[in-house]
Amino acid sequence: MLLDLVKKKFLMKGDIITDPHTLRSLANMHESLHWFADQVSAVARALVAKRPARLSTMWQDVGPVVAAPDHNTVYSSRITEIIDDTQIETLQGLADGFRRISDSCLILLRLELRCHCLMYLLPAVRKSNYVCTLDKIEPDPQVVVLCKDMTKVYDLLSGNLDHTKMEYLFHGLSDFMSEVLISSITYIKKCNDNGVKRMSRSIFALQQALSSITKSRASSLDLATKYYELLYDRPSDVLHGIYAHGRAYTEQEYKDVFFLMVESQLWPDDFEDAVRQLKEVFHNFV
Repeated sequence: MLLDLVKKKFLMKGDIITDPHTLRSLANMHESLHWFADQVSAVARALVAKRPARLSTMWQDVGPVVAAPDHNTVYSSRITEIIDDTQIETLQGLADGFRRISDSCLILLRLELRCHCLMYLLPAVRKSNYVCTLDKIEPDPQVVVLCKDMTKVYDLLSGNLDHTKMEYLFHGLSDFMSEVLISSITYIKKCNDNGVKRMSRSIFALQQALSSITKSRASSLDLATKYYELLYDRPSDVLHGIYAHGRAYTEQEYKDVFFLMVESQLWPDDFEDAVRQLKEVFHNFV
């Protein structure tokens, strides 16, 4: 869905959250609202069970602002008498509402991280030159900035969110990046062998950055590396690989590779026949 939204334009810095205090505040809001929702739910459960002793203990934990310690039991017993089921349901509804807002903060952080990726990755593919000389085979500068940005976000939020929630934020990010890189090949006008090497270096830099953050290899990005490495082969070799090992990409994705081969004047003579054979492979053989 995010990719569909940005197909015709780039994200700018004004479209994402770059202020570290704002990102940290979202994490703190998530934790605070989650804790508060649990406390409100606990009160509702205690009222349903008619357990004034439990309410007394909870209030003592909060402090004398809620009720004087020597009168807690009296107050809580009285509350169980005057609060009816409808009011308890309202209380639980408030807890559920706070929990939804808390979850939304975490989801927003997850989406925000992907927007950061789009802001740097899209121009890295669509605006960069991939007809490279030998002295320019290094990761794209936008990719280098993205790697630093991901590490910065991780360091910023890991002090506020536990390990499980940090895993949620970064889970599937390598799959998302791979999809962005593969789908953006149509924006590359020309590419040579050194350009493929540059793309591979960029993807490897992303893998290293993600691996250092998640402590696991970002293997999903291998799919993007192998996709661009198809440009090293002739269309007939690509088709032979499909016959031998099965398809790794969609029919359109293979067509996009063949088309870039033609635009780059790599194997132009094989294009029409390759597209015809590709259609046969997908509709008859695979």
